[in-house]
Amino acid sequence: MLDPDGDEIFLQLLVSARFAPNGNVLVKEVSRRLRISGTDTMRGLKKCHESFETIDAALDNVYARSREHSDDQVASDRLASAILSIYSRMGEDNILRKRILSETRFLERAMALLASPWARENVVIALGRISDQHDGHVLQAIARFTPTILDCAEPHLGQLNFVEKIVGVLTRAMASALFADTPDPEIQAALPRLLRFMLSVVHLPGSSSLSFDYLCIVCHQVALSCPALLLSNPDAIEFLVACARSPDLYTRITSQRALIDACAQFQLASTPENAQIVVERTSGGLFESAQAYYRDREPFIATLRKDEEKLEALADEYETNPNCSHSELGQELAALILHREMTIRGCTYHNARGGAELLEMLRVCEAAVRKDADETNQLNVTADVLRIHILVSQGELNAASNYAQEALKRHPSVPFFYYILASLGCCGDRDISKVLYADKGLQYVDGMTDYLQQELLYLTVCYSHLVVARMAQASPSELRVNEVNALINKALANTNTFFQTVTQMDHSHMPLMTAVGE
Repeated sequence: MLDPDGDEIFLQLLVSARFAPNGNVLVKEVSRRLRISGTDTMRGLKKCHESFETIDAALDNVYARSREHSDDQVASDRLASAILSIYSRMGEDNILRKRILSETRFLERAMALLASPWARENVVIALGRISDQHDGHVLQAIARFTPTILDCAEPHLGQLNFVEKIVGVLTRAMASALFADTPDPEIQAALPRLLRFMLSVVHLPGSSSLSFDYLCIVCHQVALSCPALLLSNPDAIEFLVACARSPDLYTRITSQRALIDACAQFQLASTPENAQIVVERTSGGLFESAQAYYRDREPFIATLRKDEEKLEALADEYETNPNCSHSELGQELAALILHREMTIRGCTYHNARGGAELLEMLRVCEAAVRKDADETNQLNVTADVLRIHILVSQGELNAASNYAQEALKRHPSVPFFYYILASLGCCGDRDISKVLYADKGLQYVDGMTDYLQQELLYLTVCYSHLVVARMAQASPSELRVNEVNALINKALANTNTFFQTVTQMDHSHMPLMTAVGE
């Protein structure tokens, strides 16, 4: 795991550590030694695999001494929480994460330290890092500790940064736990208190828009699993009704769905007489939200229909006019496909229509673009993207993954292929660690000037969720649904950022994209 020459000295240092005032020094040193950072992440994790017992024994020894024999409680807590942070970094690997959770009592130790004012920040960061891995078992385990976490968080509502991190961790945990086939009654029992806490956080001065979105997500999950609980909470309903008028499309639609689904689920699970209760609970906000929910989608649906007509006309011209510029038409086709995917991202129309018509259209486009594509021009990238769309739409996930890996060798600077591999890793062989492909793709964001690559970058993010969501709906029994759901929640936040980027780009050279920019 470590440099053989320095191995023994380093482990002795750990075992005999005198507790410095700031345990973070130890985190930095261990991270440096393990090389768990940047481009060396996988190599560092491989080393952890090879000598897990050695490093765990050393860290466990230091942890025990810090908790039992230190005269300085401040240094003791900081060092103990620093060790949790090291474990959470090692937990970026699937197998190591399972060992850490089962062999190091990671969560129990984290909960014991969460109340310490000197350890709190490190512990929350460690919990955030471990929850970011979208492991359903981990998230549900964290959800069971919701009362303990709230015991530590509620007295510190004035510390906005701290409580917002707690909100993020608990949102990921609850989104997974409530999505389970058989939700845990103990977890459900903690929901009223969690809603009260999150409502308090969003009303704090300076709270971020992400906290609003997190609360909308939790409300939606509660609406699907415990609709009566949501409808009996007037503060939550008032919050959702207010969010349903938000200028932010994602916040607006998420809150609208929470209201609509809560009422729909409540009525399905009870008697028609309860319809009046639903109306009273939502104070009219339900109907306003339902109308807005579908009204928000009308422009998207109209755009899709116009795109279909334009796409067919372009494809016909591409097929029949030998004098047309294949390159120009190919770019126009690519832009139109992109526009369509961006539109699908915003509405439920795609699921209602089914995939047959889209699949046929993709085939026509691929055939047209391939006419002018070669190994050196941008159209070859477009053709490869279309081919992956087709394979995924047909449900051939392994073939799509193999094709994407070959395309990545041909076009190593196109982020789309990294992200699609990440999505297919979740849906195909269910290896969640392939999400690392998405992180790798981010290095190509800065300095991109070619408009088509910039737009494909946005398509990358959108399509990742589209694939995951469609596959989850198609065969939930074959997927780790909790992990997929958590991945979607994480990715949605990234999509908003990319959407803001794409709307600020100059599309004046492409009339079709100008409308998207606006």
